Amino acid sequence: MGENRPPGAILTYWIKDTAQSARQRRTLASRGEIKEPVRYPTQAELTAEADEEAPQTYLTITDSANKVVRRLTVPGARGIHRYVWNLRGVAPTTGGGGFGGGGGGTDDDDADAPIYPGGAGGGPYVVPGTYRVQLSRRVGGTTTNLGDAQALTVTADANLNITPAQRTAATTYQENVAKLQRTFTGALEQANNMKTRTTAIRRALVDSPADVKLMDQAAGFDRRVTAIQRSLRGDETLRGTESGSPTTIQNRVNSAVQGSRGLTGAPTGTQQLNYTIANDELTAQIALLRTLETEVKKYEQQLEAAGVPYTPGRWPGQ
Repeated sequence: MGENRPPGAILTYWIKDTAQSARQRRTLASRGEIKEPVRYPTQAELTAEADEEAPQTYLTITDSANKVVRRLTVPGARGIHRYVWNLRGVAPTTGGGGFGGGGGGTDDDDADAPIYPGGAGGGPYVVPGTYRVQLSRRVGGTTTNLGDAQALTVTADANLNITPAQRTAATTYQENVAKLQRTFTGALEQANNMKTRTTAIRRALVDSPADVKLMDQAAGFDRRVTAIQRSLRGDETLRGTESGSPTTIQNRVNSAVQGSRGLTGAPTGTQQLNYTIANDELTAQIALLRTLETEVKKYEQQLEAAGVPYTPGRWPGQ
């Protein structure tokens, strides 16, 4: 069998010593493994140790304009390491909502482990050019470079015949789609949070002495947010029926994202049209969601004044 080597740039680096948190240093000192004063920590020091972020080691890739295109969290123990950058930029989201994020592994459970560890996920492939890779370490809230940055050259496939204009069009399209994906993910989360709020409000009103008119308003808010959710992700009541559910904004966004990840030339007319429709429809739904958010905030002040039991998202004492 051949090596299961993930595609990308193999980055080799050496770490002189393993980073340690304050608690780890104190433990090692108590064992006599490092030369530091040994004393019993104060309560404040124990709290600080519990709150301290774990040490992290990074490989940061920047382009010719010194813009960060990817920051990889890599092994930071003492010794020589090899890590694979898959030549993709920053992911638009961290995952969830039907999209790939910045981490993860492989969907094939039967696949052999790669010979070198590497970062999965990410956004579209970076454009050919010269990049710089900097090894750094973050300990105790302070980030320090380890050694000098090294140059890395990404070249295009010699068999691809792409003009500079086509490459620029691909990059612009990928940036637009990344923004669309971020916006959709945020809008869907806000809509889901709003649904949680309106559902809780309707439940709380049943057990309160508030006027029944408040219940009517809550039902209206609930219907509006449900309509927004269905525009974003589809009508769950139609799934599995003979008619089927119509194309949703999420369908179009997913299609645009998948089409942009491996794009090397200008997008097709169908890809551009799909993006335009998704972007226009999403913009309209976000406007409705923002209006609803403003109205619900004012409505929650009425709930507070009426002594309605607390509901998620409502500021107490308004």
